[in-house]
Amino acid sequence: MSKKEMPFKKKSRGREIWRLFRKNKPAMIGLAIFAVILLVMIFADVIVDESLCYSFTGMPLEKPSAEHLFGTDNLGRDLFARVIHGSRVSIFLGIAATVAPLAIGAFIGAVCGYFGGWLDNVIMRLFDLIASIPGMLLLLAMVTAMGVGMENLLWAMIITGVPGYARFVRATVINLTDLEYIQCARSYGTNNFIIILRHILPNALGPIIIMMASSVSGTILACAGFSFLGFGVQQPTAEWGAIVSASKPFMRQAPYYTIIPGLAIVVTAMSINLMGDGLRDALDPRLKD
Repeated sequence: MSKKEMPFKKKSRGREIWRLFRKNKPAMIGLAIFAVILLVMIFADVIVDESLCYSFTGMPLEKPSAEHLFGTDNLGRDLFARVIHGSRVSIFLGIAATVAPLAIGAFIGAVCGYFGGWLDNVIMRLFDLIASIPGMLLLLAMVTAMGVGMENLLWAMIITGVPGYARFVRATVINLTDLEYIQCARSYGTNNFIIILRHILPNALGPIIIMMASSVSGTILACAGFSFLGFGVQQPTAEWGAIVSASKPFMRQAPYYTIIPGLAIVVTAMSINLMGDGLRDALDPRLKD
């Protein structure tokens, strides 16, 4: 059979999404920036020894120089090492505090949206009760009750994040349960949980991915904000928000101490937002040519 006679081969869904994503220049810029940040995070030990984060190797508040690229903090610790290794804590918190509640909320929302009935009513009313409390106030109350620190902040963000994700996925699943292929699977006696895992959640994956991409940057900012306020990561652990918090008394004397970790937070959040916007456009069928 000649090439002209060969049937048209449909592009895979993944390749089509990647093609549309590549056409979005801001999204590709965001991807490139975030890729560099991830490489810095992964190879932080190769770039600079972690022991320098806690060693008093210079005079307090030394300006950036060849010996200390980002200068030193108020205790004489190398700021370059603290920012590089702080990326691991900040990005881990942002991703973990997004993925964990999303995974839990997606399962709960899918079950509630698929089965409905009393189970849906009980769980959704409980989530309504949690949602009626201002998110920031609830987080502060939980962290205060459990004690400040990275682990308690992560648990508090997971618990408070589940209701929002569950409600979002539930609404998406309700729109899918009446489709013909779901009804067909039901008529063949397929197990309900297999239908949820194999048919419903994969088809709800597009909106879920978009929501996750748009949430990671906000979560990174929130975690840094809580550390800045003293409710999150505590000294001497290197984390961007905690570094900015420690720099507050020295903003005029050593502005680089605040600006450098602050820029790390802003650039990371911006790159994720750019990727999220590009992914949303690529997954939106109305924007395909």
